[in-house]
Amino acid sequence: MFKRLAVPLAATMFAASIAVPQAVASEKCSIEVVGGTLSWGVKHSWRSYIQGPIARGKWETAGAVTEKGTNKSGADFAFTFDVDPHASQVTVDTEGKVTSAEIKTKTSSLTFTGHGDALQSIMKDPYVSIEGQSVKAGSSYEGYYVEGKEMTSYKASDRTEANKKTGTDTFAAGQLQGWKLDNEKLSFSGKNMKYTPKPLTDAKKNIIEGIDILFMGIYNDEYKPEIDDVNVELTVKKDCVIKQNQASGVAKGNSSKDASLGDFPKIWSIVLGVAGLAATVAILFQVLVKSGLLRNLPFIQK
Repeated sequence: MFKRLAVPLAATMFAASIAVPQAVASEKCSIEVVGGTLSWGVKHSWRSYIQGPIARGKWETAGAVTEKGTNKSGADFAFTFDVDPHASQVTVDTEGKVTSAEIKTKTSSLTFTGHGDALQSIMKDPYVSIEGQSVKAGSSYEGYYVEGKEMTSYKASDRTEANKKTGTDTFAAGQLQGWKLDNEKLSFSGKNMKYTPKPLTDAKKNIIEGIDILFMGIYNDEYKPEIDDVNVELTVKKDCVIKQNQASGVAKGNSSKDASLGDFPKIWSIVLGVAGLAATVAILFQVLVKSGLLRNLPFIQK
């Protein structure tokens, strides 16, 4: 008897395997970053300080970065960095909602100098990380640190390999304003950005840890923690519908064709799933009837 059931049961399992997973497969989604820009003024107060009467400094740009705005000390000034599509990625869930992202930029640098020969710090290749509603921004860095010495007292002779500090880290955090999709353009902003100092940094004692060397260790929760907003604009390729997600702050009123589909893909997936299950049950019932296992049931008897 079991040999007679082997082929029909195998057919049933095969039908289930191709029917039900259609609902799951239709919800899979991927996004490829093709290119884009990261626009970021970094820190308004820092730019003002560098060009102000105390530091009397400047900065120089190199690599894949340009400047936007004529007033370098102004709040609207920004650096525009080219996104590196090969190092950047956007992660989505099975419904096509963006859940996280890692946006890296191409090779570039901002070299800040001031206080005569005292200050020289280099910000390299900034990046932005997204996790849920959280935005973090950082970069690679290069600077010089002499333990216990006041930063404004540094000299060119202090720039030795022994005193050089390098690394990569985040130094700012804020909230995701929202993803906006317009055809093949995907953008978002990081708002309410605040400086996040390293725990061991203490400017009053001339102790500076890690990436805080970029800003001479002077900023913290109590002193000018404001960081400029980050604005990312991406060109993407996608193989799915990116749904408007109010919980993630996606702007209402997007008129893109993908967003206008609403919940249709999800409804269609449910329909496929139910249909597949019904077909599986029907086939299994027929197998049992033909095998004779249900012969004694009242509704089977003629």
